[in-house]
Amino acid sequence: MCVDARNSSLALITGDSGIMNTATRDDVDGVDWEQVKGTKPRLLRLNVPGGWLVTVSGGASYPVTFYPDPEHAWNPPIKN
Repeated sequence: MCVDARNSSLALITGDSGIMNTATRDDVDGVDWEQVKGTKPRLLRLNVPGGWLVTVSGGASYPVTFYPDPEHAWNPPIKN
């Protein structure tokens, strides 16, 4: 599953849509995943209410986890 943060609400997108296994996940359905600089495999994060969704890309699957950070204080270098 991938989370789409439209209009400040969360909607689930199933893997059946093919979105999860795209070559780049930087812009999925208008959602901008940020790539944390200097990570291998690529570590991506998405700002969501209460924290971050975090995933890695570069493999056959893309596990997603929630990192609780209500203040959004996690501030690693982001690849431009």
